[in-house]
Amino acid sequence: ESVETRRQQGKPETGQITVEAYHQGNRITIEIRDDGQGLNWERIRQSAIEKQLLTPEEGANLSDDQLADLLFEPGFSTTKKISQLSGRGIGLDVVRSQFQAWQGSVSVKSNQGEGTTFILQLPLSFTTARLLVCESAGITYALLAEVIDQVLLPKPEQIQHQQQMFFCWTQEAKQELIPIYPLADLVNYQYPSLYKSNNSESLFPLKSKNSVKPLLMLKHNQQRLCLQVDQILVEQELVIKSLGDTLTLPSYIQGYSVLGNGGLTLVIEPTTLVAQPKKTNLTANPLLQKLSPNQPSKRSPITATPQQKNLSVNPEQPSPSGNSVQVLVVDDSVVQRQTLLKILQKAGYQVLQAGNGQDALVQLNQHPDIKLVICDIEMPYMNGFEFLSHRKQDPNFSQIPVIMVTTRSGKKHRQLASALGAKGYLTKPCSNPELLETIRELIPQVHTLVTA
Repeated sequence: ESVETRRQQGKPETGQITVEAYHQGNRITIEIRDDGQGLNWERIRQSAIEKQLLTPEEGANLSDDQLADLLFEPGFSTTKKISQLSGRGIGLDVVRSQFQAWQGSVSVKSNQGEGTTFILQLPLSFTTARLLVCESAGITYALLAEVIDQVLLPKPEQIQHQQQMFFCWTQEAKQELIPIYPLADLVNYQYPSLYKSNNSESLFPLKSKNSVKPLLMLKHNQQRLCLQVDQILVEQELVIKSLGDTLTLPSYIQGYSVLGNGGLTLVIEPTTLVAQPKKTNLTANPLLQKLSPNQPSKRSPITATPQQKNLSVNPEQPSPSGNSVQVLVVDDSVVQRQTLLKILQKAGYQVLQAGNGQDALVQLNQHPDIKLVICDIEMPYMNGFEFLSHRKQDPNFSQIPVIMVTTRSGKKHRQLASALGAKGYLTKPCSNPELLETIRELIPQVHTLVTA
C-alpha cells in the first residue's frame, strides 16, 4: 500500500511483517503475515481467465479459497509489469512443491484492506522440542514437555486405590480425584530395555523419602489426568528425528531422539497417548503385531466361495492385491495423490485417482466396487464440498464413506463436511497411522478371509 492509502485507513505509515512459529499437534506451523491491502480477488479471477486457466463461468463460481490456490500455479501472476521482485509467475509454485516434497503444506488467507497470511506447515521431525526424559518399566521415553502442566512428587496419603489409582489433588481449598495411568501400560511395549540410562543425569530426587512414583499431570478434553513414571531423568531441548515409513507406528509416537550420553529414546506426544487409554492390549498396537515374537503364525488366505461356512476375519492385513479394497483418491495435486497412492498400496489397497470432484463422479460410475473415497476440499471445477453434495443426492454413491483430507483445519469446514455426509476429517499433513486407522474404522468388514 502507498503511504497515503495507509494514512486514510488509519494504519502506521510503515508496514509490518510478522513471523510466528509454533507447534500444532504433530506439526510445526509458521505463519507469515502483513498488514497491507490484502489479495485482490477480482484481479486474481480476471488474470486466471485471461491466462485461460478458467472459463468465465468457472471463475464466477470460485470461492476466495479456490482463487487463492491459483496463486501457486506455475506462471501465474497478477502483476502487469515485470520487476526484479514480481511479474514472472515464479516463486509460490516452487515454495509449494518444496513443502509437499517435505510432506508439508502451504496455504494463504487474506482479508481485503487488512492483510495477508501465509501458513507453512512441516512435520515435527524437522524441529527441535523441549522434551522431558523419563523412565518407565525399565524403558526410557521422551515426552513433549509443553503439554505437561506439572511434575508431581505425591505423598502416599495422596494416592487412593479404587478400581484404579487416583491422585487426591487440592487446589484453592477444593479437592479433586485425578486418574493415574502408568506410562508403560499405555505404551504397552513388551521388550526389555537394551540401554540402561545413566541416572546421574537425574535432576529430580524422586527416590528419596517415600515409595510413591512421580506423576506428570496434563489436560485432555478439559479434564486432568496423571501419567505415572518410575523416575524423571532430565528436561532438555532435543532434535526429533523421523522413524520413516518402514513400520506402521502408533499415532502418539512422534519419532526418536538421541540423548546426550548416546542413548536412543522414543518421543511420545502425551495427549495423543492418553486419548486411547483403553487400547492397551496387543491387538490394538500395529507395531507390536509386527514385532511380537509370540504372535501365532498367519494362515494363508484362500479364495472364499459362497458355499464355504465358518469363516473368520483376520484383521491384521488387507486383502492381497488380487482381491484388495478399491479406494478412490481425489486431489488436484499430483504430488499429494502419489503420496497417498504409495501409502495405500503399501497397506494393500487398490487405488484409483481423480483430479477433482467431476472426475471422481466419473470414477464412481465406472468402478462400482469402490468402497471408500479420500477427498481434498480445494479443487478446480468441482471442489470437495460440491462433490459431497452430489454424492449425497445419488443413492448409488451415498453409502460410500468419504474421508476429507485437507489443509483447512477450521471448525466451520469440519461442520460443513460433516453436514454433507463426510465420515472422517483429517488435516494435512496427516500421519500414515492416523489415515490407515480411519480407513479401517470405516470399512472394518473388509479383511482377509481364512478358514476357521
